[in-house]
Parts: sequence; structure tokens; C-alpha cells
Amino acid sequence: MANCFLLLLLLVFLSICNATKVYHDGRAITIVGQHRLLISGSIHYPRSTPQMWPGLIKKAKDGGVDVIETYAFWNAHEPFRRRYHFSGNLDLIRFIKTIKDHDMYAFLLDMMKQENLFASQGGPIILAQVENEYGNVMTSYGDAAKEYVDWCAKMADSLDIGVPWIMCQQDNAPQPMVS
Repeated sequence: MANCFLLLLLLVFLSICNATKVYHDGRAITIVGQHRLLISGSIHYPRSTPQMWPGLIKKAKDGGVDVIETYAFWNAHEPFRRRYHFSGNLDLIRFIKTIKDHDMYAFLLDMMKQENLFASQGGPIILAQVENEYGNVMTSYGDAAKEYVDWCAKMADSLDIGVPWIMCQQDNAPQPMVS
């Protein structure tokens, strides 16, 4: 089950310096007590070069995007158990710093928690996603599928990152996940 864990990084343009309460009230994302409509676009950092990142981010921001989303490409970052790669176009920290240089920001669990990047810690990260579109295939796995979704929700919630977790295309996601 752990190999199927997928984390979607949501990188958001916010210039908030103090700890910020971010939550989902069943209808909308609320930041600093105000409902927000967030316009997002994706940049998959391993599919471009570090030299391209500033231009891609600028174009997204100029086009009205205030949220950049990306996946953590663990198959590339950890091709063999406990052998990690974070250089070149896999340099996630450089990607995050490039986004920050354009007044946009990012997150990746423990590393980002240590850097106080979650909104609850005063940082700009407002959402995290666990699993991606599993709801499209879960009927093939019977009862084990529901157990897996429940496990994902409990595991994500136990990380205590202080921002809402979402599950994409997951009908009836377990609480406190946003579906």
C-alpha cells in the first residue's frame, strides 16, 4: 500500500508572514477568515530544466495563476530503496526557491514542516493531497480499496501539518479529507 501513496504539492502565491488558519468548511477554502477562489496550474519540475522554471512560473503568474501544483516524483527521487536523487531537474528545493523568488511558494511534508512553510506555521502552504484519482479504479479492489483509502486518510491526518488534505476524485472521502 505504501508504494501507492501519492502526494500532490500545492504551491500557492500568498504573502502571509504570520501563522495562518487555513481550512475547508464544506464549501470553500478559507484563508485568514475569508473564502478564496484559487486559480491553479501545474508545473512538473522533472519534465523541464531548472533554467526553464523562472520563465514557466512567470508565465503562469502573468496569466492569472495564483497556485502552482506539482507532484513529488518519488519514482525519480528514490529509484532504489533509500537512494535519493534531488539534483538537476529533480532539485525540488531549487524549484521551491525559484517559485519563492517569483512571490509564489511550495511544500513537501517533513522538509517543508522543518522550514515552517505550512500556513499554520506562518508559511504559504495551504493544501496537501494524498492519493490521486484512486476513486476511478477502486471498485476493482473490493473491500481492500476502502481499507486503503481509510489508511491513506489516517496516515495523512497523523502527519499533523495544519492544513487541509484533499483526495482527488474520491467520492465519500473519509473525514477530515476534502473530496
